[in-house]
Amino acid sequence: SQDMEYFNSKQPHMEDNEDYYYRATLEDDYFMSRSPERESIFAYDTVIALGLAACRVLETKDNVFGENNDDHSDNALSLEGQEFFDEFVRTTFVGASGNIVIDPSTTSRQPE
Repeated sequence: SQDMEYFNSKQPHMEDNEDYYYRATLEDDYFMSRSPERESIFAYDTVIALGLAACRVLETKDNVFGENNDDHSDNALSLEGQEFFDEFVRTTFVGASGNIVIDPSTTSRQPE
């Protein structure tokens, strides 16, 4: 597809590694037949952790401002640094790399 060609054109070029780029024309089970890189798994878990924290912040704001609040000027749909951070360090879930628990004192993932 044109979208994937455009996306791949913006990636660093690696001539010696044909598997580096995703090519939609390869095989139907491309993502099912390859193991993700270790870094990909941790990046995925990081994005999920941040997303869960953001959802909890906005869910709390819905409870404070009401679900039918149409006035967005009161920051009902915004994330503020401290409240977002506080929710992030309370995040726990089972991710692609295992149990995710954030250590509030270091903000790093606790070993499981």
